[in-house]
Amino acid sequence: GVTELAPYETITVTQEYTVTQEDIDNGGIYNVATVTGENPDGGDTPPTEDDDELPGTQTPSIALDKVADRDNLVVDEQINYTFTATNNGNVTLTNVNLVDVLDGLSDITYVSVNGEPIDGVDNITLQPNDVLVAQAAYTITQNDVDNGVVNNEATVYGTPPDSDEPVEDTDNESVPQDVEGSLVLEKTSDLEIVETAGQIVTYTFDITNNSNVTISNIVLDDPMLGGEITIDPSTLAPGESTSVSQEYTVTQADIDNGGIHNVAT
Repeated sequence: GVTELAPYETITVTQEYTVTQEDIDNGGIYNVATVTGENPDGGDTPPTEDDDELPGTQTPSIALDKVADRDNLVVDEQINYTFTATNNGNVTLTNVNLVDVLDGLSDITYVSVNGEPIDGVDNITLQPNDVLVAQAAYTITQNDVDNGVVNNEATVYGTPPDSDEPVEDTDNESVPQDVEGSLVLEKTSDLEIVETAGQIVTYTFDITNNSNVTISNIVLDDPMLGGEITIDPSTLAPGESTSVSQEYTVTQADIDNGGIHNVAT
């Protein structure tokens, strides 16, 4: 409001300024002001400058949350993963990208930033509190079911201003599976009745894997037939079966006992 100053007279004026994201990204505010005046004879005074530097605190940070759309494993079905990356620092992050180490995972699709479609994924930029959403899919294998779990680790990276070192965050997601079902043994013989010692009975053992996992080191044991019976193959995938036959010679004791009762495991 004062436009004239007598010698050695002083005035003070105050003006507000709203800090921008660019100021924070630049590391602070550097401001220069200039004052000029007019002499009594109509000439201009030489301009005088003064500056002020207000440093800023930069706290770059990013957070990743990864979730799967299922909690069990079925062979040849898909797990759909959603990645949510949030700029939880106070500076703008550029070149934001995701890396996932799960072998067999599809390409990561970058879906949106703050709910809006992404125009170009080559240099995704997130300002503070911006949220990036991405998706990927994985097809479950029998090996996954056999292992009982699919573990997956992903990492998001973002580069802060004036730095070549990106900030990062990692999140893990596990989809488990319990063993369901078991082996089934069906034992049959080729005779319905035994009459004399010396008869030959042929026993057939049908073994089926009715579980959801591959079962290995299968051992068939029949004490009456001498104990362990070799089977081939000894590893069965879910739904697979194998069969083996073994002969037995009827004894007089069997006839005296009224027949043969045999248990195999």
